[in-house]
Amino acid sequence: MDLSQIDADLLLNKVKYIYEDNEFLQTYTIDIEKDFDIRLNLSSEDRENTFLLRIQRSRKNSLKITLHHQDDETRFCLLRVDYNGASHSNPITIKDTVPVKFRPFAGMVLNCNHVHYHVEGYPTAAWAIPLEKDDFEAKIISSKDFNITFAEVVACFSKTINLQSKIKLSGHYKMML
Repeated sequence: MDLSQIDADLLLNKVKYIYEDNEFLQTYTIDIEKDFDIRLNLSSEDRENTFLLRIQRSRKNSLKITLHHQDDETRFCLLRVDYNGASHSNPITIKDTVPVKFRPFAGMVLNCNHVHYHVEGYPTAAWAIPLEKDDFEAKIISSKDFNITFAEVVACFSKTINLQSKIKLSGHYKMML
């Protein structure tokens, strides 16, 4: 099954809420001292679509963070942002469906913070571009200001996927060596 670019864009932009027990949540709290792999069920406002929001943070390197948003029906990644993680290799072949902003990065290995978007005609999360070249506003995670920058990253991601439930952070960052 393939997901058209039009459908992927529509799914990404749908109004969404975190839901538990078939109820929309207005807020959800993450304990940054304890929560390293959070999986949140999301639903579109019209309840026609369900999604997964996953926030992963490495136990060994707290600055290695991935935020992943996917459609439950197709399992396609709609958006993923990787901070301080493994490198990513983009496809070499450029099909007509590849957006212009991705084309300069064909065949490149990205060893920096990067963002994945769905690109029609490719496997899920096949394409990424450096965060510095994208409109996604939260470019870095800092150990010095971790609580602030992590909160900014989560807020920016929530805004980008049109999540109306507010994600709050509790606890205090402790540098892990």
